[in-house]
Amino acid sequence: MERDSLRQFNLAVLVIRRASKSLVESDFRRIAPKGQHIDDWKGPGDILKVIPARDLSTLQQLGYYFLIFPNPAYARAYQARAVSLHRIARAHTPTSIESPITPPQSMLLEGEDVYNILQKYALCPPSQKISLRVLFPPYSPDVKRLLSQRGYSQIIRPDDKAGRAVLLWVYGYQPHSVLIREMINRDGQDRGLAWALANGEKSIEKVEGPLFPMEEPEGLGYEEDADSDRTRSVYPRWIISFTDENEARRFTRSWHRRPFPLRGERVAVGEPHPLVYAEVIW
Repeated sequence: MERDSLRQFNLAVLVIRRASKSLVESDFRRIAPKGQHIDDWKGPGDILKVIPARDLSTLQQLGYYFLIFPNPAYARAYQARAVSLHRIARAHTPTSIESPITPPQSMLLEGEDVYNILQKYALCPPSQKISLRVLFPPYSPDVKRLLSQRGYSQIIRPDDKAGRAVLLWVYGYQPHSVLIREMINRDGQDRGLAWALANGEKSIEKVEGPLFPMEEPEGLGYEEDADSDRTRSVYPRWIISFTDENEARRFTRSWHRRPFPLRGERVAVGEPHPLVYAEVIW
C-alpha cells in the first residue's frame, strides 16, 4: 500500500553521511522544520521514509542513510534545517573544561532554543563535519531498487519485518541455524519466559544476499571504516522476527555482545570467546 501511495510523488533522495549507526527513524523526524505532523498535513521538510544504507550481502549498516521526500523542495528544506542545527550544536556543545557552559533554557539563536536543540539533535556528533547531499536522477541501480521496494527485500519480503526484527551474528564462530534456534529456546527456558517469536518456523531466517557490496551513489566519497565488517571475515547472519518492536528491543538488550553458548566445545587458549551481536533492523 505504501509503495502505491508514493508513486504519485516526484521523489527526492537526501543522503546523510558520517551519521551514527545507532540512529532510529524518530531521530530524523523530530528535527524536521516546524509545522509538521498536524492532522496528516505534509509541510516543507516532511520525510516520507528513512532507509539505512546496508551491505547487500550481510545487511550490516554502512554509516549513511537515505531520506526520501515527496519532492526536491522538501529535501532542500530538510537539508538546510539539519545543517543549521548541526552548526548550532557544534558551537554550543562542551568539548573540554575550557568550553563555554551549556546554554540555559530559552536562549535563542537563529530563532531556535539552543537548549532544546542540544537535547534532541543526534544525527552526527557535533565534533564531526556532517555531510548531506540531494541525489538527482538518474539514480544508480541500487538506489532505484531501494526506491521501488522502499527497503531491502530480505527485510520487507514476504512480510515487512522492519522495526520488529533483529539482525544477529556471532563474531568468531559460524554456528548452524539449528544452534541459533536452540540458543533462543534455551534462553527462554532459563529466564522462565519464552521469547515471543513471530512466523513460526520462519521466525529465524538466514540472510541470503548477493555476494557483492552495495554501490554507494556516485560522488559521495565513501571511505571504508577500519572497524567495518566489510573489511573483516563475513560471518553468517540471521533475521529473527518477533511479535512487536518492544520484544525485539528486549532481545537485543539481552543478547548484544553476550558470549555465545558453545555446546561441548572449548575456546582455544588465547582466543576470545565468540560473541553474539544483535541489532534491531528498520
